[in-house]
Amino acid sequence: MKKGLFSIILCSTTLFGGGAQLAKLATKHVTITQKIVQEYRHKNSATVMTLIHELESGQKQIASNVDNREIKNLLKYLNLCVSDMKKVVKKPYSNRNINIVSNLSASLKEGNYYIAKAL
Repeated sequence: MKKGLFSIILCSTTLFGGGAQLAKLATKHVTITQKIVQEYRHKNSATVMTLIHELESGQKQIASNVDNREIKNLLKYLNLCVSDMKKVVKKPYSNRNINIVSNLSASLKEGNYYIAKAL
């Protein structure tokens, strides 16, 4: 009996511990998306690309460690947003492009905030 209870406690600690790490990562992504807009406005495209790669890497990590279908679908959408953002960032800076980057960033921020709360 004691051994079974210990196994349940250990298992739930592992699950919640992993979820907490992933939630922390998603929260970090909220901050990263805000930084992307700031750096893009300052025309620091190298920094923007670094932040985008960090975002992509983290999204892959979350996707590979989450079994929730809703979150996986949301991550697919967020990956499309990141892909679109990469295309826009590679183009010359313009007011139109900053609006696109801002809108994509807002979608990424909202999606990652949802993921952080769900985990």
